[in-house]
Amino acid sequence: MKLKQILFTMLALLVYSCNSGGNSNDGARNDKSSINGEVSTALIATLDEEEELLGVISSFAFVTKSSFVVSTKGGAVVTYDLNGNRINSFSNIGTGPFEYLSPSKIKVYDKKIYVWCSQQLKLIVFDLNGKPLEEYNRFSTAIKDFVVVNDELYFFMSGGSLYSLIEVYNLDSQEVIAYYGEEDRESEILSMLTCSGGLATRNGNIYFSSVGKLGIEKIQNGAISMQKTISDKEFEVKKLEDANYGRVRGDTEARVNYVNKNSYVGGIFVINDRLIIKAEVGEFVYEDVWDSKTWNTSDRFEKYFVLDEDLNVIATYKRPFSFQCKNCLYAENGDDLFFLSEVENADGSDFQYQLNKLSFSLNTLSRTN
Repeated sequence: MKLKQILFTMLALLVYSCNSGGNSNDGARNDKSSINGEVSTALIATLDEEEELLGVISSFAFVTKSSFVVSTKGGAVVTYDLNGNRINSFSNIGTGPFEYLSPSKIKVYDKKIYVWCSQQLKLIVFDLNGKPLEEYNRFSTAIKDFVVVNDELYFFMSGGSLYSLIEVYNLDSQEVIAYYGEEDRESEILSMLTCSGGLATRNGNIYFSSVGKLGIEKIQNGAISMQKTISDKEFEVKKLEDANYGRVRGDTEARVNYVNKNSYVGGIFVINDRLIIKAEVGEFVYEDVWDSKTWNTSDRFEKYFVLDEDLNVIATYKRPFSFQCKNCLYAENGDDLFFLSEVENADGSDFQYQLNKLSFSLNTLSRTN
C-alpha cells in the first residue's frame, strides 16, 4: 500500500516530470486504412506489500516473461512474479559510487538491471540480486527514457528546449556519438508530461516517436532508415505560432491547458515482434484547471496503433482514459502488454498496486512469418 494521494496530486504528476539514409518510405505519409478493434484489461495480481510498503512506484520492467522489477521513489528496487509475490529487493540510497537518491527509470537488458537517477544524472547497472556492476555518470541533461543496444545507450531527451530527440552515448567512452530527430515547439510543451514520447528497440534497431507527432522513425546501422507519419483524425495537436508559443511557454496555466487539450504519444512497445504506439487523444474538460472536482475525463482516450514490418498501421484500438494508469507504469514481456494501476482500498485510506494485462480483440499481434 501507499499513502493516499488526492486527485490533484495525480494531475500534477501527470503534467510535470521531474542525416537520413537507406530505404524508401522516408517521410512517407501512412494513410492506409486500419481495422478498428477493442482493448480490454484483465487483473493479474495485487502486489504483495506485507513485508515492506512500496510507497510510490516510479517505473517497472520485465526481467523474464514471468517476473518483473519495480523501482520506487523511496529508493527500493523490488522483483515480483506474476502472482504478485515478492522475489527479492535491494536499495542503494546515497550520493557515493553505485548509489542513487531516487530511481526514476528502470530497464532490464541481458539479465542486468539499469537504474537511472534523474537527480544525479547517473546510470547504475546491477545484477539481478542487486550487486553493483557499473556506473555511468558523465551526463549533463535530463532524459525521459533510454534503451541499451550492445555498448550504446540511446537517450530520449527530456525536452524544455528545441534539442535533438535522441542522443547516443558510447558506454565505454561515455561520450555522445550521434544525434537523431528534432523536437518541434508543440512537442516541447507536451514534453511536460511524464513518460511521454516513444522509444523502443527490436532486433538491434531503434524506433522512436516525437511527443506531439503521430509517427515513427527507425534507426538502423547508425542512420535513419525509415520514417512514417500516421494519419488519424482523433490525434490532434494545435500548432503554436510565434506569439502563442511564447505565451504558452511562459505561463504555467497556459501550458497546463495546452497539454490537457491536445493529443500526444505516450510510448512504443514491442509485442510478439509487432510495434505498438500508445497515444492519448481527446481532451480533458474542466471548469477550473486547479480544482480536481471539476475535471471530466470522459472525452479523453488511450489509443493503440499496431504496425507491420513496413511501419504501416494494421489495426487501432481504443479505451477510456483513467488516472489509475500512468504511462511510466506500462511494460511488455515479449508476449503481452501490462500496466500497474493504483487502486483505492474500500475504506479509502490507502492504495494498492495491481498488475493488469491488456487484451486486444483482433489477432493482429500474432506473427505468421
